Amino acid sequence: MHIVDYVQLNLIPIALCGVFFHREAFAPGVIESALAIGIAFDAFQHANLRFDLNNPLFAFWHRFLNNPHFHAWHHTRNGHIIDGNYGNSLLVWDQIFGTDVTKEHLPDEFGLASHHDLALDPVGIHVLAIGIGLLAGLLWPRKAEQKLFHPTFWVNVVTGGLIFISAKPIMGWVGQGLEHWAGDYSEWVQFGLPDSWILQFVLLFLLVDFFRYWLHYAHHRVPFLWRFHRVHHSAPALDATS
Repeated sequence: MHIVDYVQLNLIPIALCGVFFHREAFAPGVIESALAIGIAFDAFQHANLRFDLNNPLFAFWHRFLNNPHFHAWHHTRNGHIIDGNYGNSLLVWDQIFGTDVTKEHLPDEFGLASHHDLALDPVGIHVLAIGIGLLAGLLWPRKAEQKLFHPTFWVNVVTGGLIFISAKPIMGWVGQGLEHWAGDYSEWVQFGLPDSWILQFVLLFLLVDFFRYWLHYAHHRVPFLWRFHRVHHSAPALDATS
């Protein structure tokens, strides 16, 4: 994942939520918990994990929540023709806005078509749960022929590590700017929060997931943003480091 990608998809949703609500009004741990779910889903959906829709439990899960089968169709090599599946945790946004392009079988290939290829393929790792995703992919692989140390694995690890070393100061700087911007407009639109921490958590989780859906959509439809995001899509093999 490109550093610009990472900053936009993680900081902007939180900043937008700061426009609607005072961050200090959330119960302790609510913000961190809501973000942790998105982080876990990001590693899970990219894992090389078999997710058989013929299994009733998996089929039920697939009706509501993101999974390796659903997200595989977001990374199909024919993404310039079949473009969709932008949701991060919930599938409801793709279902409502008509961007669900999932098929019953898995796509034949991942990556970019030849006319979209990159000269380099620095695909980074996201944040947490990567080790769990790799282990699960070894035990229940989506593509059994895919090796753990595939050609882009070390590229993912090295560039991902560099991204996260540089991301902390960059996200701190950008985050302060976004919070300042949010504060300038928050007086006009901020609402009160429910007293229940459970309702606070559900509200924040839904808003962050909704904002991430539209930001992800924009990364595919706005040429300037796609120039950064296509780095993530250039990976010919998907696992938790993608």
